[in-house]
Amino acid sequence: MKKIFIGLATLISFAAQAQKNTLLEQSFWQGSPDVNAVKSEVEKGGNPTQFNAMSFDPVVMAINAQAPTASIAYLLSQPGNEVSKLTHDGRTYLHWAANRGNTDLVEYLLKKGSKVNIVDSHGSTPLLFAAGSGQQNTKIYDLIIAHGDDLKKDVSPEGANALLLAISNDKDFALTNYFVSKGLSLNSTDAAGNNAFSYAAKSGNLDLLKSLVQKGVKPNTNAMLMAAQGGNRRGGGGGTGLAVYQYLESLGVKPTAVSKTGENVLHGLVRRASQPEIISYFLDKGVSVNQADEEGNTVLMNAASSNRDTTIFAMLLSKVKDINQTNQQGLTALTMAVRGNSPEVVRYLIARNASVNVLDKKGN
Repeated sequence: MKKIFIGLATLISFAAQAQKNTLLEQSFWQGSPDVNAVKSEVEKGGNPTQFNAMSFDPVVMAINAQAPTASIAYLLSQPGNEVSKLTHDGRTYLHWAANRGNTDLVEYLLKKGSKVNIVDSHGSTPLLFAAGSGQQNTKIYDLIIAHGDDLKKDVSPEGANALLLAISNDKDFALTNYFVSKGLSLNSTDAAGNNAFSYAAKSGNLDLLKSLVQKGVKPNTNAMLMAAQGGNRRGGGGGTGLAVYQYLESLGVKPTAVSKTGENVLHGLVRRASQPEIISYFLDKGVSVNQADEEGNTVLMNAASSNRDTTIFAMLLSKVKDINQTNQQGLTALTMAVRGNSPEVVRYLIARNASVNVLDKKGN
């Protein structure tokens, strides 16, 4: 009987170790393990090709932790870790290596046949993925371009090129100047006509916007809307600061601008908490809370889907015409609050005559 228990304990211990897979632990890679340490884990049963729940495998974990190139190369030599393997968000290893600015690894992957035109689930090639994160190592772009990437044709689903995607993270214009030297124009626009100024507005960086104006880049109508989509921590609640919106208005950008998809600036702003001052600013400017986007979602609905600050709802409801207005799916603000917001917000809306009897288009 004792031998049976020992045998069971051994099996359980082995199973636990197999399930654990140290190669998928961030703490392991943060220690910058050399190739011998990685080999040791594989010999112990660590699976070098296994995905975690988010579709990250040991190779991606190693790349993102900036592990030694030799350690990563060893993992890439394992069957099942081909350079064409798709990982989280449909990205290849070249996406991750370019994003991290790892010149040696990018060169290694390209020599192994990694394709530069593979598009991830967000529509980004390795070059656009790196540019969008503001990767400043231009050698990465040189290598990818040398292997066939066409900068002028390589654009996002919205039609934005690398210069536009990089501008919000390019404080000294080094990256912008690089892309201009490679043939892209500072006056580039995406499919909707948004230019470098609009993309920079997403950063909430007032100095960057002023520098672009000095360079002759004109403010775009959508700059106000794009500022509401992005922003940095300086604005509070993770959003763009009021000074940025005031600056945009001083340049002639209308606070009441509406996008081609029917959204105004409040559609984006109300998704974030801790911005009552900014929301009040736009309400005073006449921006409508009853504006519906192309899917029928109003400002109140967007707030109800994620904003837990009831002071925002108090501001909006004073101007809402119909609290029970539905979108194209038949959903109301209350429905959205029930699906993804707090009990407090749900109770708040019900107390203000939000109907609990409304059915959506599916009868729910």
